[in-house]
Amino acid sequence: MPDKLYSEGKWNWETQKQMFEKLKAKQITPLMLDFENLIMLSAGADFVGFNNGSYSNNLKNPSANSPLIKSWLYTAELKQKYYIAEKTDIAEFNDFKVGFYAAPAYHMHKERSEFTNLSNKRAVPLAGPTAAETYIPFSLRYWGIPKKCPEERLAIQFIHFMLNLENNPVKGTFANSQFEAIYNKMVSKSTKRKINYSHALDYIDKNGCLELCTTLSNTSPTPSDMVDAMKTQFERVESAVYRINKDLPRIK
Repeated sequence: MPDKLYSEGKWNWETQKQMFEKLKAKQITPLMLDFENLIMLSAGADFVGFNNGSYSNNLKNPSANSPLIKSWLYTAELKQKYYIAEKTDIAEFNDFKVGFYAAPAYHMHKERSEFTNLSNKRAVPLAGPTAAETYIPFSLRYWGIPKKCPEERLAIQFIHFMLNLENNPVKGTFANSQFEAIYNKMVSKSTKRKINYSHALDYIDKNGCLELCTTLSNTSPTPSDMVDAMKTQFERVESAVYRINKDLPRIK
């Protein structure tokens, strides 16, 4: 079972692909991705970086041996072998026509999940190249207070209250005990996490990240072709990074 492999430190790209091959042989679509950048993030890579208060372009001189290139070679291989579903359709997963669905963690909670038969489902993170190189992707959610807010002090108190896990306990909200165990491991201090900065591309183009992901996943999965594809997309990322860095002072 994938979750057993994960707990034993044996869940990686190779064992994950072996599982996909078995599903494909049974006429089951192996994987459905909520977004195509998830394999990249699970390898600890991203198109965009963020350091010292500013965004940066990671597509400058990409190395064929970098996690960024390797993750898209793996993604392209899976997609072009039809291991990845063409579209996201939760009904297909609920009807057991899809083996794995890479989706937000809230689906593990009884009250928020759109999945059915939750008591019979199990969860495992997307694999990285190796167990030691596996990251848990997550997106930042910002709480803000408008300028000239008439009740700024109360707004600050409300945000502090809502961000305190003691006021919003997750224990007892999971659909089954395995979900809770895997969630606790995912959020433990020993687990590597990767913030999703690639959606910074959507700042000047609402489909910027999606279009870049589609371009790369349709590229021939050879290192030289993937490096060339990255270079053709450099200006797309550079424009987004320049614009967002220019506007950052206005929202700090």
